[in-house]
Amino acid sequence: WGGEPFGVTSNNVGHNEWNLSSNGVWMFEMLGEKGGSSRLLQDRIYRYAYASGASFISEEWGLCNTFLDWEDFELSQYGKVKLEFLKEVRSDFEIGAPYTPIAVVLPADLEVFDLWLLAKENTRYLGFPMEESKKCQYEDVAEGLRALFGDSSQAHGNEAHVIKNGGMPDVFDILHADHEEALSHYDYLIDLTGDASFAQKHTNVVKLDDLENLLRSILPCWVDGGVHWMLNRVTDGYRLMIFNHNGIDRSVAFGDRFLKEADLTGRIDAKGTLRLLNSSRCDFRTDGQERNVALSAGGYATFVLSQ
Repeated sequence: WGGEPFGVTSNNVGHNEWNLSSNGVWMFEMLGEKGGSSRLLQDRIYRYAYASGASFISEEWGLCNTFLDWEDFELSQYGKVKLEFLKEVRSDFEIGAPYTPIAVVLPADLEVFDLWLLAKENTRYLGFPMEESKKCQYEDVAEGLRALFGDSSQAHGNEAHVIKNGGMPDVFDILHADHEEALSHYDYLIDLTGDASFAQKHTNVVKLDDLENLLRSILPCWVDGGVHWMLNRVTDGYRLMIFNHNGIDRSVAFGDRFLKEADLTGRIDAKGTLRLLNSSRCDFRTDGQERNVALSAGGYATFVLSQ
């Protein structure tokens, strides 16, 4: 899904597994190979989900997207991205397990995290007006999450909101305050509960203002430059994954437009040996001790970090 107008890429003959036409169906448009989101976003979503621990992906309109027809089953551009991804994960490539030494702790009564809470000046929760006390509490939660996971308010193009650049490195899990047994497995906690007693009961709470200094001391590397980056543990060290989710303008009228102003360069400070494993729209350069990865719009790079 995605693009302008909002819709889905599709095969040449209009067949889909839901046996629907686009007439009168809510939010449904079969727009051909330039419809929907970009192939670069598709590729990054697969990689991010896999690196985050997903073992199964279920696609809505998957057959409609994957094959150009339902007789010869020729692969579409969407299907070719999927096939290359499957080949990679079925090889000896080791992705490891996400390295998340810190848990972000939400209020126990915030049972459903409504993404609209991240929208500034939002006054509703699950569609209902919020009490003033909850509004203040949930605003603090949203502010903390924007600082940790990035904010697409300065983004270029129409796909940067899906996975965000910026924020801190992607080394956090999100739990609720009443999951004490689960919280005990984390080295540090970030308290977004709004409950003063929580910090009193947990000696490993770290303040947001102190977080960057802590992360620089405990992580095996640091990447500057406003990119999105994450770490996975593997047998020989770590996998370092760096993404630029910014700068793709997707439209049926022109396909993908890559916005030069969204290009980013990440400077990698690593405690060990760094080797580029795979990449797209990326230029990795070393100059003595300095290691820079230039990522065009929609680009990514995966590194082996050995210690």
